[in-house]
This record gives sequence, C-alpha cells and structure tokens, in this order.
Amino acid sequence: MGGRTRMSGGIPSRRFRTLESDKAEQFGRYHDHMAPIYDVAAEENGKAGFAADMTAYHLGGMLVGASGFSDHAIGRSKRKIARTDMDHLLVQLHKTGGLDADAEGNVVRVRAGDISLIDLGRPMDGHAKTSQTLDVILPRSQLPDLAQRRKTPHGAVLSGDSLMGGILGDFLLSLARRLDAATPRDAGLLTRAAADLITTCFQSETGVAAAQEGLLLAASERARRYIDANLSKAELVPVRVARELRMSRSSLYRLFEAEGGIAKYIRTRRLTTALYLLTHPAHAGMRIGEIAFRCGFSSEAHFSRAFRSEFDMKPSEARKRARFEPALAAASPGEGPWIASLRPSE
Repeated sequence: MGGRTRMSGGIPSRRFRTLESDKAEQFGRYHDHMAPIYDVAAEENGKAGFAADMTAYHLGGMLVGASGFSDHAIGRSKRKIARTDMDHLLVQLHKTGGLDADAEGNVVRVRAGDISLIDLGRPMDGHAKTSQTLDVILPRSQLPDLAQRRKTPHGAVLSGDSLMGGILGDFLLSLARRLDAATPRDAGLLTRAAADLITTCFQSETGVAAAQEGLLLAASERARRYIDANLSKAELVPVRVARELRMSRSSLYRLFEAEGGIAKYIRTRRLTTALYLLTHPAHAGMRIGEIAFRCGFSSEAHFSRAFRSEFDMKPSEARKRARFEPALAAASPGEGPWIASLRPSE
C-alpha cells in the first residue's frame, strides 16, 4: 500500500500512511494510492494536509483492510471502470464516520456500525466522512449469488442494528483482529467463510429466494458469456441473443432490466470495451476504425457518435488523453496490482 510488503503469520500485508509526508503532499499521495479504485477529491484545500492510514492483507482470493481517512469526495465513473477493468465487490464496515453516495440512482446512507456493498464494476459518486473502516474486496466470481443477480445490490446497506448486520459486523471485526496469526493454509478457509457469510447476510436482508436466484444466475451468466464472445458481430441484437439462448425476448429483457434492458447492455459493453482498447497502452497500435468494427459498430462515424454520447468525448480525444495518463491499474503504486491478482478460492 505504497510501502513494503511484509508477512504476517505467512499472510502478505502492506501499510500506507500519509502522515510521514509533508502536508502539501499528503492528499496527492492518497490520490495516487486510491487511483485504481476511486477518483478522489479533497473537500477543502488539499495542501492543508490529509490523514490516511491503511493496512491490507492479501489472502489469495480476498483482500482485507483496515482504513482510516479524512473527509473527501469519491467517485467511480464509467471511464474509470473501463480503464481499470476491475470486476470486484467491496464490502465495507464503518466502525466510525459514514458515507453518503449515489450508486446508479440508489441513495446510499451509511452510518457508524453499518455495512455497505459496492459493486466496483458499476458507477457511483459520494462523500466519505472522516472514518475508520474495515474493508473486504472480493472478485465477482467469489460472490456469484450476489454479483450476478438480476438486480445486483449495488449500494445495499446492512444496518448495524439489524440481526444480519450485527452478525456480519462481529465476524469482520474478529477476522481483522486475528489476521496477524493467520497462515496461508487458513487463507482459503477464511475467504470461503467470509464469502458465504456476506452472501447469506445480504440475501437474507433483501429476501432473496435461493432457488430462484440459482435459475436467474445460470441464465444471466450464460447470456453475458454469449454477449462478450460475440461483441464484434454486427448481428448481435436482442432477437439473435434470445434465439441462440432459446429464451423469449421478454425473459431476456427481465434478466437485464437493472441495466436498462438487453439492447442497452450490449451497447454499454461495446462502448466500455472500445474505451479500454483506446486507452490501454497494449492496444495503442489499433486504429480507431479497427476498434469500432471489433466492437460491433457498422461504421466509424456511428461508433464516434455513440462514444461521444456515452463518454462526452470523441474517441480520438480519449486516446490523446491516455497518452498523458498511464493505465491506472498498471502504473498506480496503490492497490491495483494486488486487487487484480485476487483469484477464486479452491
């Protein structure tokens, strides 16, 4: 976390602190450290100093962290999502402080003792109050019953006063206290236990039936895999997807209702893939027209109009900006590489 990795009982850990730097540099260091996850902005003059102290443990399939920070604004835009290519969920227990945010229209109000669930693959904007938090980051594949729901609980909050919120909060506090004694052999067991309890508590609070969720999960996963595998084909339209998956168009629409419908989901996947190809250094040699056709657009002009409507900039402008902004996940000294290295537990 901006510092050297050490081993705690065999579990790698990192600590990041700003107070060791000059006040004028503290928020800048925090900004760079958080770049793979959030865009951050100081509430007042960032030159006046910014306190942050964060420790993270890498359990192979899960990151567990303890964080303390001052007031600031946070955001995760569509452009940030495409640039970082991060497909993870963040579960955060606020020991003190809180968070006020907008998660795609969901009003998020987190107070001390509450636990929030943020889908890092979806946009959000908010204000983080001066807080002490416990943070758990898991790949989407570790929480399939939550992450692939027809209506993913992006921005869901478990009250610390509720039964399930209290149980999950007690577990997270106990886990954080004991990680220094954990071994690599413990890591997989702890990851599975955390994933199962997080799923149970959030599902119970929202009243999700397990059998129904299993059917929705299978259908949604199959549809998303098919769409991703065929993005380059101009004939990838809702009618074609429904026919290939042997589903009615109305059933297919319901699977993607939270994303605004199947047609909008396909369009968004094409555009976010195009943004990634335009801005990632590994694809700097691809022409804009080549990217347009690879992402299923019938012409470069059609692609440019759609891209500008989605991201409020031309494709050429996105590429030009990327030359002066290194790929965040690769260049940041913060959590990007650690988060990217998380893998499903066996």
